[in-house]
Order: sequence, then structure tokens, then C-alpha cells
Amino acid sequence: MFSIRSHVPLACLMLGLAAMMSHQSALRAQETEDPPEEGRFRTADGLRLNYLWFAGGKGQKSDSVILVPNYGTDVSKSPSWISLAKALKKEGHSVLLFDFRGHGKSVGARVLDKPDIFCAQGYNRYSGQALNARTIKDITKDKFSTAYYPYLVNDLTAARKFLDEQNDAGQCNSGRVFVITEQSSSPLVMMWAATEFARYGFGPKTRMDEPEKVSAGDDLCGLVFLSWPGSTGSGTATAMSVAAKVMAEKELGSETALIGNQIKKKVAMAFIYGKDDRASAGEARKWLTYFGVPGNKTADADIAKYMREVAGAEKLSGIKLLDIMEKVKDKDEKVSYLEGQIIEFIKATKAKSINGNNWKERKMENLDSVPVPLDMWGLKAPK
Repeated sequence: MFSIRSHVPLACLMLGLAAMMSHQSALRAQETEDPPEEGRFRTADGLRLNYLWFAGGKGQKSDSVILVPNYGTDVSKSPSWISLAKALKKEGHSVLLFDFRGHGKSVGARVLDKPDIFCAQGYNRYSGQALNARTIKDITKDKFSTAYYPYLVNDLTAARKFLDEQNDAGQCNSGRVFVITEQSSSPLVMMWAATEFARYGFGPKTRMDEPEKVSAGDDLCGLVFLSWPGSTGSGTATAMSVAAKVMAEKELGSETALIGNQIKKKVAMAFIYGKDDRASAGEARKWLTYFGVPGNKTADADIAKYMREVAGAEKLSGIKLLDIMEKVKDKDEKVSYLEGQIIEFIKATKAKSINGNNWKERKMENLDSVPVPLDMWGLKAPK
């Protein structure tokens, strides 16, 4: 007969075997899940940025989502953003998550694709580099000036160009684009959205000397801002100054429509924040007021603009808001409350059909983009 003492090593052995089997099961589950494609896309000013691409699996019917984490974030170390990307992919969306220049894997000499083109842009002095194509090697956010922040709009336009290329490869529909961002990246995304209405989009009739007469903003469907606390920093304030000037201009291809009014009518927006986050609530209220939503309202379904407080998130902000969990009905499991809300926002926006297009070929081969001309809107870069 075994004594109690003789059961101890046997129990430990059984627990060890169970743990090993559980680990092997987890590994098999990871192997069966399609990993995202990892690679680099090019910017107009000579860089290559690291990306993760989660193809939606519906080809030309997979609408596109760009995820833009907080400025300073390394996406490979952001499990909440990767979780959101997987949830959106499961819904059939194709999702792009990338590292800004100088961030994560978009750092050092490896990010330099064409140093001569990078050095030809005076604003890249704000990267902390002496612009010498033979010696430049260390692109890192730790050296960036705050004046460099608005120029990272070129990374967003490069991400959009990547979507158009994936569109032509049959991996997504870049005619319907959503963007989800958080915190200090929010001003950059709003500025970028405005500049999309100030440039021509790519289409089947595109030629280098005769662009299709449709603004790129015609494909922009919705923006989600997680905990936008304001724009008081020097870089973010500059971005908002540019955005205001762009919104006061006419949309390309239009004789009369101002960009700000087009964004109001065509682009759905959700401003989401924790219940006690008064700074983000104030920023959201400012934008809803700008778009004509009265001060006593937190939503306007006609123009698809929404403010949403998240209860139970008093100490959470940005992507961490997705950590608020809710129980699945009739199941012994919990899921992210906000992931579901974001998915519903995208579905409702698509159903509303106020902007965006079905798939069409973009004819992206041999088309080079140029840096966003921020000097047109008051930014004078050093020579």
C-alpha cells in the first residue's frame, strides 16, 4: 500500500504531464491560427516601415482597417492591439498594424530605403539627424524633435498606399477604410484624414499626368479615437493648426464643398473614453460642437458622430479600455466589451453608406507617391 508520502512525487509527475500536455495543446492552437504577414512598406521620403498584415480572408470584400497606436508604441509589444486586429480579422476585415518611423522595428539603419531621398526633405532634420546620405544611420524616436510629429503624416499616407497595393493584389477593399487610434496619435490621424480630402486618390483611370478626379477622402469611412486627451503639446497643436487650415479648403474635385463639411457629412467618428476622463470628454465635446452637434447631445446618428463613456474604466485609457470584459450570454466566458462595440460601429457605418466605395482596381504599379506638402498649410521646414 502506498503511503501518503509516496503519493507526492506521483502527484507532481501527473501535474507536470498535465502542464506539458496543456502547453503542447496551446502550441498546436497557435500553429493552426494563421499568423499575420510581417514585412516593410515604403514611405514617400525614403524609409521602410515594419508592418503586421492580418488579411481578412474575403478578398475584394474585406474592408480595410488601419490601427494606429499611441505615439511611442512598439506594436510587437502591444498584445491588446494585436488582439483587436485578430478580432477584426475574424469579422472579415483586413487589418494593418505598423510601427511609425523610429519606433519598434522601424528603427536604425534598416529603416533607410533611399537615404538620398530622405536627406532631400528638409523636415527630416527634425529627426535628429544630420542629413548626409553617406553617414546617416540611426533613425530612432529618442532623437526626434517635437516639431517632427506632424511630418509623421507621411507614414500614414504610406500605410494608405500599402492598402491600395493590397487592394490590387485582391487582399482587401481599400475603397472602404476605417482607422482606430488612441491618445497622442489622435491629432495626427485627424490631420491625416483632412489631407486625404486634399489629394487625389488612385483609381483605374490614374495616370501620372492625369489623376482620377476623386479625392482620396472618398474612401475614408470611419475614425475611432480612444482617449484623446487634447492637443496642447507643441507637435500636436501644430498638427491641429494644419488640420484647421486644410478643413477650410475645398475638397479636390469639388467647386464648392469645404473639406471640413465633407468630413462632417461623410466620415463617421466615435470618441471613446473612461467615465472619469474629463480631458478626453472635453476634446470629444469640442469636435462634436465643431461638427454641429448641440452641447446637450452626445450623439448624432444622421452624421454618425458619437461620444461614448465607458463605465468601469476610471483608471484605464487608450487601448487599455479594451480590458473591460463582459460575460458572453449563455456561455462561461468573457470577451472585451469595447471590441464588440467597435465592430458594431464599423458594421453600422458601412450600413449607413455615407462614404466609401466597393472594390475597384487602383493601378498602383509604377506609381510613386510624394511627401504630404505640409508647407502649403503653414509649416516651413528647414532647408
